[in-house]
Amino acid sequence: MDSRALQPDNPFAMLAIVGEQGACKTTIGRALRMCVDPVGRDGRGLLCIPRDVDTLITQARNRHVLAWDNVSFLSPWLSDAMSATATGVGHAKRQLYTDGDEAITYVKAPVILTGIPDFVTRGDLADRAIVVTASPMPEEKRRRERDLWADFERVWPSVLGGLLDAVSCAIRRLPNVEGPYPRMADFAAWVVAAEPACWWEPGAFLEAYADNRRNTVAAIVDAMPLAPLVLALPCTDGVWEGTASKLHYELSGMADKERMSQDWWPKDATRLAGELRRLAPALRAERSLAVTFSRANGVRTIRVQRIAAHRNPGEDEPR
Repeated sequence: MDSRALQPDNPFAMLAIVGEQGACKTTIGRALRMCVDPVGRDGRGLLCIPRDVDTLITQARNRHVLAWDNVSFLSPWLSDAMSATATGVGHAKRQLYTDGDEAITYVKAPVILTGIPDFVTRGDLADRAIVVTASPMPEEKRRRERDLWADFERVWPSVLGGLLDAVSCAIRRLPNVEGPYPRMADFAAWVVAAEPACWWEPGAFLEAYADNRRNTVAAIVDAMPLAPLVLALPCTDGVWEGTASKLHYELSGMADKERMSQDWWPKDATRLAGELRRLAPALRAERSLAVTFSRANGVRTIRVQRIAAHRNPGEDEPR
């Protein structure tokens, strides 16, 4: 991620560091951020999750790397905002002391998140994320922060030099790097171009990246409460087809009252269709269940079909 953070013209990937308490997630996040963005009086400090879009935009304007600590849950608006920030987004609001003028701020930044649970639970964010699980730190290997950061300061110039070597390698090789690539193709191409400087075998990154995305997609399916109902939907010859209203009626008949009383339950057919669109890539990649949408003669139809082979996450999705 760090070498990629030094090339700001293309979309960034988001790094999510998860693990149990005591796995040094915060320290890892601080060190990674310090490598390329030692901003502020204490460059090792991480931020709290923003409460609104304005705070998020302000943080992004004043830092190169957005690093948030102790994330337990990402609300839908924040997950969408982070996805947009990683690939670039404009934020418009009324300019102060005017009635009609508009102030537009464009932000794009690498994002680091640390937390205990698997908080990447929406497909659009997962397509932009690399999720790393930190291993627990044995008690006998723990050190005082003063000693740890003193050692970090000594090796920091060498680390930065290595990252700059990777940047140089990527710039030199990027015009000759060919696909095919998954979603976040520009990010993937940049890292592939930098592989020789990282002492990686050709193709090692794309293989690891695909494995990481598969694991993330599996976690998304497990985290989506609607997924078990869709997977249990009765299909004739492996296919269910009908309107969103019909599907909402059938799923409601399969769900118990407690499930339907939860905030996440889609209250109408329109909301159900929206949730299915978000869930469809994960179901197709992880559970071989294709959900497609069509419109003919003014009628919108949803088709749920069981397919034989797994696809890679993001395959056949528009970039």
